[in-house]
Amino acid sequence: MFHSPLTAVWPPTYRHSFIHLMVQSPYVLFVYWEVHERKRNMIAAHYRMPWSSLPKFVRFYAYEEETTAFHRPAMMMDVEVHEASSWYYKEAHPQMMYAADYGITNREGQFVPLLRSNRACTPLSKFAPEANVPEASLQAARPQDEQLKLASSTLSDTYSPFDLFSTYTLYSNQEGAKS
Repeated sequence: MFHSPLTAVWPPTYRHSFIHLMVQSPYVLFVYWEVHERKRNMIAAHYRMPWSSLPKFVRFYAYEEETTAFHRPAMMMDVEVHEASSWYYKEAHPQMMYAADYGITNREGQFVPLLRSNRACTPLSKFAPEANVPEASLQAARPQDEQLKLASSTLSDTYSPFDLFSTYTLYSNQEGAKS
C-alpha cells in the first residue's frame, strides 16, 4: 500500500517556544504561539504560582511603516488571552507595521514579555485616501483612526523601553540549559 508523507500526524507540541504574527487583511491580524513546558515551569516556579493562575496577555505594537526596529511604537494594546494559543486582533490599521509580545502580568500588574513575534505590515485598504474616496466615506469605514490618535498622544507619557525587555528570552538551549 502507498503511504504518503502528507498523512503524517502533526505533533501535539513543537518542543520549543515561538510566536508568529500574520496579516489577514488591512484591519485584521492573526497571532499564534506556544510556550514550551520547560519555560512554563520555570516561570511558575519564579512567581510561585501555577502557570494556569498567571494572567496571560498579548501586547500588540503598531509602528509607522517607515520606522526602524528601535523607534517607539505609535500604539500599544494589551489583550488578555487566558489559556488560548492563538488570537485574531481586529483593530489593525492599513499601512502599519505590527509586532506582538506574549507574556504575563506579575503581582504588581507589570507586563512581563515571554515571546516576541516577527513584524508584519498591513496592506493598503481599498478605502485609502489615494483612491479618491470622499473623506466622509473614509471616516465611516475607519472609525478606529481617532482611537489610534488618542493612544498615540497618551503613549508618550507612559512608554518605557524597559517594558520591552525580558530576561526569559535571553537564553537558549544551546547555551548549556537542558530540556
